[in-house]
Amino acid sequence: MSWYNTEINANPCVLWSRVRLFRNLDGDRFNLSLDRKKLSCIISKASEVLQNNGFHLSEENGDIAYLSYAELGYADYGFICSDTDKVLYMNEPCSLCVSVGGKDMFCIQSLLCGMAIEEAYHSANEAELLMDSVFDFAYSDNIGYISPEISHTGHGIELAIALYLPAVSGLEIIKKLIKKANMCNIQLYPMTTYEKNPGNIFVLDYIPNSNVSIKDAIDKLSDFAKYIISIEKEYEHNVFGDNSAILNKAWRTFGIMEYCSDCTEEELLKLISNIRVTHCLGCNQALPYLVSVGALNRLQAELMNTYLRVTNKEKCESQDKCDKERAVILNSYIRDLKNDKGT
Repeated sequence: MSWYNTEINANPCVLWSRVRLFRNLDGDRFNLSLDRKKLSCIISKASEVLQNNGFHLSEENGDIAYLSYAELGYADYGFICSDTDKVLYMNEPCSLCVSVGGKDMFCIQSLLCGMAIEEAYHSANEAELLMDSVFDFAYSDNIGYISPEISHTGHGIELAIALYLPAVSGLEIIKKLIKKANMCNIQLYPMTTYEKNPGNIFVLDYIPNSNVSIKDAIDKLSDFAKYIISIEKEYEHNVFGDNSAILNKAWRTFGIMEYCSDCTEEELLKLISNIRVTHCLGCNQALPYLVSVGALNRLQAELMNTYLRVTNKEKCESQDKCDKERAVILNSYIRDLKNDKGT
């Protein structure tokens, strides 16, 4: 199942765990040098293997559609930026996807809900074995897997965990955590790119070099994620104090979501955060309508792509239409919750 369709209550601070494997072909190491006919043959061969093993072609193609998948975490931006022919295959029941034809010829990815980095690695590794059965990957005994991206050379792996940090994101401590992560060769950065409000969802990203075993890399990232969560919990009481203030804000949020006539993406993230934080504090049972973490993930994943969906449909860039469509969806969402409750 898609990470945002999976219900998980074990740790509301962890949205998803992701493993990406980058692979290229032996002999033709960088697909940018391939002629179109040869690249087409590689894509056709890969497609046959994937379709025979439960994968399906992504519903929409084209740069805007692919960018939408990237926002959901399914496609690497190297794949999006590539000017070559390319395809994206997905296996939703297994939370797997394989992109073919990006800057790296293959990007094999597993994206699971919650703290599941080890499970994601094993799942991605199984998908890699399918491709390895028909392709010879570019590999050197001295340096490992070879890629046009220097950081992808070696293990050819990227490990990532998305964390919701409502308390520390607004404090000076977040800068110290980012610096400490850098000292461990791990990156900690906001999922959004707003300059004024970077939001409170962060990605913990680790590309281990060949001197670190994959097992040690998985343990290192998991331990650092748990450390950050412990800091988040430590600061929660100081930042939020009495839960009544948080609940009051969350109740007001439901009213805004039901009656707003337009809603920017930045406003959307703030509104969802007001509800999401009640799960972290364990007071979500006092909300007017029960909203699970999975439901919040689905709502955020859908509405973060509203702008892409509208501009693609209208063939013009209309932020105003986007804000209004997002508001309509929010209105409907809250009213459906009321109907389900029978109020």
